[in-house]
Amino acid sequence: RQWTRHRIHVGPTDSGLLRAMENAAFFAAGGVCGRVVACLFDGARTFLAAFNPALPEDGWQRVEFPDGSDREVCVGQSSCAVSFRNELVVASGRPSPMGRVAAAFRFTSGNADTEHWNRGSWRQLPQLNHSRVGGALVVVEGRLYATGGVDEETGEFRDDFERLSDNGEERSAQWTSVPWVKMPRALHAHECHALPTLMV
Repeated sequence: RQWTRHRIHVGPTDSGLLRAMENAAFFAAGGVCGRVVACLFDGARTFLAAFNPALPEDGWQRVEFPDGSDREVCVGQSSCAVSFRNELVVASGRPSPMGRVAAAFRFTSGNADTEHWNRGSWRQLPQLNHSRVGGALVVVEGRLYATGGVDEETGEFRDDFERLSDNGEERSAQWTSVPWVKMPRALHAHECHALPTLMV
């Protein structure tokens, strides 16, 4: 196997996609339902671009939101992300008002072979307890955790965890502190992985 380069699809009214991808440095990304999703910034607002390996000839495309949720849901720049329950969860980020923001994205169709494979929807999640710019998200035994990062409201580098507790009900979801685990040191711009229960 070897790496291959895929062209960036740029529509006649979407030159900002190419520019945003060329200038991207620190951004949230992950795999959802067989597609790769990147959370980018075009100089005015945050948006999603997606690549579908099932239709490589389509290249990278901007995600479309027929429900308008991309204009209703807040998402920061320089966020962290992870795939969780067929959604891409994006948390924290810049500027400072976005430091505790979290949201979840899902594709309209779980089938990557459909004509409109790049359509999706956002939903807002409860706010984190702490700003975690440069933090990490990780799924361990079916539970979603946020770790580390820098709280840009206080300037504090964090070594703690918080977990999204929803008891299966979206309305009751909230982030709660996890007092029984700490990172070896306070970090930002890091990754966290489950192997399957060890966090690294």
